[in-house]
Parts: sequence; structure tokens; C-alpha cells
Amino acid sequence: MNWNYRVLMNQFGELAIHEVYYNSKGVPNSCTASPVIVSAENISDLLVQLEHMKNACTKPVIDEQYFIKREPEDTEQPVGETDNDVKVSDQNSTNG
Repeated sequence: MNWNYRVLMNQFGELAIHEVYYNSKGVPNSCTASPVIVSAENISDLLVQLEHMKNACTKPVIDEQYFIKREPEDTEQPVGETDNDVKVSDQNSTNG
């Protein structure tokens, strides 16, 4: 199962980075329940992890409701700006 970091927006409009898991067709089908915590055994590994998280901020934001409302059989439609079932945001910046 493939995964990457993605920014999810919760019901209060707050953004956080989660691990998102994809099926064999590249469609997101699950995510971590809580945002990821940044930790590593050394600075080099920490920087690699942070770079992957930074890359997540360049992709469309996924509304967490996408995973809550998604039916297990609904695996054909990829997440993206044209997916009518997914609310995404083009905003890649944060306040502050």
C-alpha cells in the first residue's frame, strides 16, 4: 500500500498533515486518525521527513470528510480538484 503526507482540513477549518494511504489505483482510501508527529533518530532523517511534509503543502488540501463519507467500494474516482465528492482548497499558505 502506497502512502504520502497530505494536508487535511478538519470540520473547524484547521489544517494538519496526515499520512494518506492509496489503493492500487492510486486513489486515497484512508488516513491516520491524528496528525503526524515529527520525530527522527537524527537531524538528517528529520530533514528528509520535513521535506516530505513540505511537499504535502504543494498539493490540494483534502477535507477530512472525504474519508469519513467515502464508501469502501468507491475506489475508482481519484481525489483532486475535479472530484465532486471531495472538497479541496487551492490555498497552500497558512496564516502567520
